[in-house]
Amino acid sequence: GPGGRGTLAWLVFIAAAIGFAAYPVVRHLTRRLEKLRHGVERWGSGALSTRVGLTGTDEVAAVAATLDKAADRIERMIEAHRALLANASHELRSPLARLRMAIDLFEHAPDDKTKHEIVQNLGELDALVEEILLASRLDHAERLEHVEPVDLLALAAEEGARNGIRVGGTAVIVDGDPKLLTRLMRNLMQNALRHGAPPVVTEV
Repeated sequence: GPGGRGTLAWLVFIAAAIGFAAYPVVRHLTRRLEKLRHGVERWGSGALSTRVGLTGTDEVAAVAATLDKAADRIERMIEAHRALLANASHELRSPLARLRMAIDLFEHAPDDKTKHEIVQNLGELDALVEEILLASRLDHAERLEHVEPVDLLALAAEEGARNGIRVGGTAVIVDGDPKLLTRLMRNLMQNALRHGAPPVVTEV
């Protein structure tokens, strides 16, 4: 009857009004989701520097911020691995070349000095490989396996004596892995000797 048609007309009118009012909100949300999807697709295709960069306080912005943080971390990890591999390949050339020469000499005229040179270069190669494996393990480790109080000044003095570097400063106790801190100190000193200019000193 006329009453039913009137009610139906009102329902259609209300639905149309709600749809008209909601359209800008839905369209805005759709655009943000499209931007999020395009950003993820670009990043997934290999453009690791891509960030979604959505601002706001809604759920879409929260998801975008989480993705951007994850992208930052993954990009840093990949760049660190690239730098590690580039440095390792560079560092491996010298001991490999010396090892090749020492083996050639040992084949023609075996002696203890050449044998010691071979063993020394093998040890250097082994240490470089261990550096690469250690860096890979640390990237995936949530915490250090072994932590204890470490006197950095004593550790630095010990490594300084090995490398002929004067060490000074004050005693500082930190909680850490003594093996990894020793490796850190050794790498810093050896890099300073290799790439810096004398005098090389260490101050804690």
